[in-house]
Amino acid sequence: MLIWYSNVIVSGIQRSLVPQGVTFEKCFMSMTCCLIDACIFRYANRPSLGAIELMNEPNAAIVQFSALSDYYKKGYDAVRKYTSTAYVILSARLGDASDKEFLSLAGGLDRSVIDVHYYNLFSDQFNNMDEQQNIDYIRNDRAAQLQEV
Repeated sequence: MLIWYSNVIVSGIQRSLVPQGVTFEKCFMSMTCCLIDACIFRYANRPSLGAIELMNEPNAAIVQFSALSDYYKKGYDAVRKYTSTAYVILSARLGDASDKEFLSLAGGLDRSVIDVHYYNLFSDQFNNMDEQQNIDYIRNDRAAQLQEV
């Protein structure tokens, strides 16, 4: 199974490439949608194409919800130009954002799913937990969070 994913350029160094007066999101969103279009055109007829992730782990501090929502709509449309069977994966934003913020968008897009990433390693609340406590947290609390998504 082939799962292809696209990633908009997000590092601070690459931000300097954005022309004066053009927002970061608009500049790279357009370029990335063109790339998605070209790649899906190439791979759409392969039976092993199962899904396309439009972006991996967007950072909420850098990418605004409205811009990412617009990008997801355009990326979804680009994928659907060539295939109606591949899933389109919408990644939840990392950081100060709800993992449920794209549920209404995904609910209106056929064969789309939300990708959420939970990192216990980077949260101080897990510093004093042993392995079993971490496992119990995942089985109980994370399971409940995933049921909501």
